[in-house]
Amino acid sequence: MDESENRVVHNAICHVPNVDEPLVMECDCLIGHDHLGSYSLSADLAHSLTSFIRRTAAARRRRG
Repeated sequence: MDESENRVVHNAICHVPNVDEPLVMECDCLIGHDHLGSYSLSADLAHSLTSFIRRTAAARRRRG
């Protein structure tokens, strides 16, 4: 997994983008949100997780 994929995974795990609550889950990397983490998720799983989070965020905005 390259650096950009690691960042996608880290952001997907630590943040839910485009929602009113910027931190839905606590980040447990203990270093700060610039840390890329050492997650062993595949790029496909990272992409799927990010897509799911974005769809969920869009649905929340529509429910308003």
